[in-house]
Amino acid sequence: MHRKDSYALAVVIGRFSPFHNGHLALVRHALALADQVLIVLGSAAQPRTVKNPFLAAEREQMIRACLPDAAARLHFAALPDNLYSDQAWVTGVQRAVDASGAPATRVCLVGYEKDESSYYLKMFPQWRLEPFALTQGQVSATQVRDILFADLLETADGKTPATEDFATQPLALKKPDAGRDMLLASWLPAAVLDFIRAFRRTDAFEQLVREHTFLQTYRSQFVGLKYPPIFVTVDAVVVQSGHVLLVQRGAEPGKGLWALPGGFLDANERIADAVIRELVEETRIKVPAKVLRGSIKASQVFDHPGRSQRGRTITHAHLIVLEDSPAGLPEIKGGSDARRARWVPLAVARNMSESFFEDHGSILEHFVANL
Repeated sequence: MHRKDSYALAVVIGRFSPFHNGHLALVRHALALADQVLIVLGSAAQPRTVKNPFLAAEREQMIRACLPDAAARLHFAALPDNLYSDQAWVTGVQRAVDASGAPATRVCLVGYEKDESSYYLKMFPQWRLEPFALTQGQVSATQVRDILFADLLETADGKTPATEDFATQPLALKKPDAGRDMLLASWLPAAVLDFIRAFRRTDAFEQLVREHTFLQTYRSQFVGLKYPPIFVTVDAVVVQSGHVLLVQRGAEPGKGLWALPGGFLDANERIADAVIRELVEETRIKVPAKVLRGSIKASQVFDHPGRSQRGRTITHAHLIVLEDSPAGLPEIKGGSDARRARWVPLAVARNMSESFFEDHGSILEHFVANL
């Protein structure tokens, strides 16, 4: 039975990656306002990255461990990102709230405006916004991740790796020092700190340290520039006989993840030429370049500012539809920086969101949804 002065449901939206003391205060505030609390976990159904190192189920585990007395009042919905459709994302949140059965007039949204990423708080006018004031000096999840992954990789002679070292020599993982643990202990609830300590012993943690070090080293090349570079890349969505051509990345960032064949535009190259060049380099596809070019059916620019952790990267993706052949799918072989190439049934590829690099799943869906 609800209290007369409370909401039926408080909605809290975030990535909580990881769940820190500020998040804990936020959820406790929501519990004080409403009978039930729905926590919408963003960035679900995607691979581990430095920005999103923990799976949705792991983040739910952290939160529940921090609030055992409120277990019956906490509910969770894992929601994937949708970089190119705010309305699709908003609809996902609305569906999660509708499923709770709470009357719309007794639903509130609880949150705080930390930066430009908080614009989503204004996208639900049907619910009253209950703002939450952060404590001065409150830590951010970005700071926690930096402390968690930074300065833990070294070369055999004890130096910080350069970008080229990732491909040319073995790199060793250093043991975190006591000072780092003390800082994390001041920022994180005890249950989350326990989770982090166990996570450090996994292969996933080691790979994230490698990726964090690579990205920091890569981005350091551009520190101090008046105008940070904007990178231009190309990607090829090659389809034939109900299959799409994918490559597995062989290097950081995203080592081991599946991607569309593609890469950076050369300085003196036209975009269509770059698409064919990268496609051939990465897949060794046994189709003449003239046929590949003539099979381009559509193109689209994908330019979300957050689509790549390497920096501002705008890609020009091209749909290449090859005619069905009695000989079957063209022969392919991973080349360049691709570990391997593979023809994947479209029905399988469209459900590989947890294995795709950056926004390549969204790019694929854009082109093949209506094929």
